[in-house]
Amino acid sequence: MTTPRILAIDAAAHFGWAYGPIGQIPRSGAQYFAKSGAGASYANIMLGAMRWTTEFLTAYPADYVVVERAVPDTGGIKNSTNYETSEMKNGLIGVIVATARLLKVRNPDLIIGDQRGEHRLWLSTVRAKFLPKKPKEDAAKPIIRQKCIDLGWISQAEALADKGFDRTDALANWYCACLLIDPRKAPPVDPLFLAAERRKREAEARSHPSQPTVPERF
Repeated sequence: MTTPRILAIDAAAHFGWAYGPIGQIPRSGAQYFAKSGAGASYANIMLGAMRWTTEFLTAYPADYVVVERAVPDTGGIKNSTNYETSEMKNGLIGVIVATARLLKVRNPDLIIGDQRGEHRLWLSTVRAKFLPKKPKEDAAKPIIRQKCIDLGWISQAEALADKGFDRTDALANWYCACLLIDPRKAPPVDPLFLAAERRKREAEARSHPSQPTVPERF
């Protein structure tokens, strides 16, 4: 039996994705669903999501596809989302889940709460599984990003190149799905493991000091 492959998506017009078998270092990225970027229409973003999901799963088959649930619109309450953002995210989730089902991805053994085969993860569940303790709301995303860097899942330069936190949020979703599907094979992310990884990188940096690079000419 092969190790289950997971595709996790943090859905938005500019979205993050993470992909890989449970227990291995995942691949990840962030991009726009539509070529025209942030100014794309709702319809073009939905169409882009359908095309991207189809093309990705055709090239990189997955056994599970998971997305983070939308934060409900609560009418202007502090730290909540607005109607347009909630509508966009819910639309994208529907497109992604339906496209995955069309491509025969059925999440056969993923159980969240009392629901079998569920594609959507609660934000609170993701953070509770990935972070050692609950941070303040405005600090959570930077802490998740730094933890992904410390794990070696993404470099500092890659993290800074992202337009936000979509890529590392997707990585946290991927880890949460790993833990829910097969906790025995889920990659370690505890503080002791992070400290060991940090010492390993520091030792490698001391033994292989960086050399100045000569810029290429084009």
